[in-house]
Amino acid sequence: MQRGYRLIRPPTVDGVTEMTRGDVDHSPMGHPAHWHREWQLVAVTRGDGWVEVDGTSHRTPSGSLFLVPPEVVHSNGTFEDGCAFRSILIDPTLVHGIADAAGLRLGRQAICAMPVYHSGALVRRFESFHRQLENRASVLESEERLENWLLHLLGSRTRQMPRFPTSVCHPAARRARECLWSRADEALSLSELAEEVGLSRFELSRQFKAAYGMPPHAWQIQVRVGRAKELLKKGVSPGDVAFQLGFSDQAHLGRVFRKATGFPPARFQAEFRKIVQDPSGMPREGAT
Repeated sequence: MQRGYRLIRPPTVDGVTEMTRGDVDHSPMGHPAHWHREWQLVAVTRGDGWVEVDGTSHRTPSGSLFLVPPEVVHSNGTFEDGCAFRSILIDPTLVHGIADAAGLRLGRQAICAMPVYHSGALVRRFESFHRQLENRASVLESEERLENWLLHLLGSRTRQMPRFPTSVCHPAARRARECLWSRADEALSLSELAEEVGLSRFELSRQFKAAYGMPPHAWQIQVRVGRAKELLKKGVSPGDVAFQLGFSDQAHLGRVFRKATGFPPARFQAEFRKIVQDPSGMPREGAT
């Protein structure tokens, strides 16, 4: 699937937690269902593909970008000729702060209903901004551009979409989610989790998937992957990460992590260290 996939980390830019760029081959099955703790923004700069958000598929041709809120289950892939993309993960605290300051209602359901922006001009602006971050431009200028960018995207969706009714999450599903957050490193069984929240196994699975888009085990795996990324960035060895997060062994961590992120854990850590140790501000080998 991958021709090239690079991890980028601009230093000290408030709100930016991770950046990637890539050039991927045809992937008819796509990247499997997953979610991020952050807001994700992806621009397609070449080729054609699709993204599925909350069970609805949307086309993502060249000159489009898509926005996915935190903890929203989504998958994506490319058509025959593959595609090139640039992606950024943004801290929810920054997004909420911008929306509150501007008096915008984030409306996650509205954004999920229309996640794709079809505008070559927007994509070119985003690509320019992404390159600026990659080349370590002024932190102050970068943070101002990021805030203006988010304000534009969120404001346009607020104006375009009607208000959606607030969805009601079953209280037991919410308690199960909290349990999975706090006990992500434990090998909980569905029966144990169901007993913890006072539902039958079947009803818990049904209510949890309705609320969060995937079964409890798959959701717990996403929590573990997110925590694995944090530990790897801090320099914890893959073997210790596997032990701390309850994986059966390092190979198990490797399979799950690569499926979720596209990187083996050791390569993810090596790329991140390379980024942190490169103070030159110049594009690294392979930059376009």
